[in-house]
Amino acid sequence: MTTPLYPTFQKRINDAIEELITHQVTPWSCMTAGPTFRVKRFDGREIVCGGISFDGSPRAVFWDGYIEPFLEHLCVGEIGAAVTMAKEREVDGILLLPEIYDLLLVGIKKIYTRMADIDRRLRGGGYPDRVTLRPIEDKVQRMEVFVGDRILAELNMWQARESSQRNAEFESVDLLEHQKSLLLELVKADHSVSLEHKGHFFVSEATNRPPSVIHAGIPGGLNVGKGDVESLGDDNILRLGRSSKGSLTFQITSFGFRYAEWLRGRMGEPLLRISEQVRSYLGSSNFKSQYKDAFQKWTQAEAALWGEDSANQLTTIGHLCREVAQDFCTALVEKHPSADLDRDKTKTVHRLRTILNQHRSAFGQSGGAFLDALLAYWGTLIDLVQRQEHGGTKEGEALTWEDAQRVVFHTAVVMWEIDRSLNRLR
Repeated sequence: MTTPLYPTFQKRINDAIEELITHQVTPWSCMTAGPTFRVKRFDGREIVCGGISFDGSPRAVFWDGYIEPFLEHLCVGEIGAAVTMAKEREVDGILLLPEIYDLLLVGIKKIYTRMADIDRRLRGGGYPDRVTLRPIEDKVQRMEVFVGDRILAELNMWQARESSQRNAEFESVDLLEHQKSLLLELVKADHSVSLEHKGHFFVSEATNRPPSVIHAGIPGGLNVGKGDVESLGDDNILRLGRSSKGSLTFQITSFGFRYAEWLRGRMGEPLLRISEQVRSYLGSSNFKSQYKDAFQKWTQAEAALWGEDSANQLTTIGHLCREVAQDFCTALVEKHPSADLDRDKTKTVHRLRTILNQHRSAFGQSGGAFLDALLAYWGTLIDLVQRQEHGGTKEGEALTWEDAQRVVFHTAVVMWEIDRSLNRLR
């Protein structure tokens, strides 16, 4: 589904492209038809041709930087208009800008296609089919880069503005530390059950017992202060209600989920989110460039872990983490080649052992013991990942959200430690 502003910009850009074709491109088709040919460049200077054929300098002028200033001006103007209108109409620029990119590229290809057709007609002298059509891919590609760079710059600025606004909005929420922890526990409980089992949280207020939150994702309940639940409701983090029997009920609002995600990053909660140090290391340009496939799949696994339907993604998370381990080892093999290396990418423990043994002498005695522990850590993790991927069927134990969290967390940690250990040898 397109944004509400898509039809507006579809017409704007189509009209602008047609105007360029009419006034700047089509006139060239009459260059050899009779009187002196005149057309203006973007800067206002005239191109004047008379009594000469198209082949030669006129053709060089036609293809060498004539139309590009017009196209660049059009693209910059429409991108700027899109940003301005998105702000005014409260349309998400992150969704609109890619639409503008596509519309501009369609128009650009249309102009170059028309230019190639005119080029062939003029060179053919009435017999265009006898002349090879000039390729336009180089021209289109250059403009794709031009438009893409500007769209990306606007997207980055839009995201930065949104991030700043979110920070200001979330920082205005005034909660006590234990109330923040309570929210994270509630979000964790909500994530741990499948969609069909999601529902209201209930606050049980049995006589002579402290209030307790009852939910499918909280086995045994969670002791809670009723005032804390009401405080979260006051900040629009929870939507409070009453059951038919008068018990306090609540659901986490969309704002509450967004705030919790922001809060996890700020708190660096080790049991809920990868530690900031490890996450920062994996997210560095150096790590991502060396382990591109592994990092990409790990981020997919983490996104599935914290997604709305995470309870139904538990085996998918295991599958992704298995591929992370294989891709990580493959990248290590390329960095540390050896004749003894196993070429089977599924043999990650054997491959890692061979790589670490190459450098054992450089680590010394205590370092060598650490390598042994690191390899054992890796092997145990691979066992956990395989259990996760196969749904715990071999062990006869049902998977939980905590199991998925464990493999995502430790997959990141073990990659971090292995890469750091090998880098320290350089």
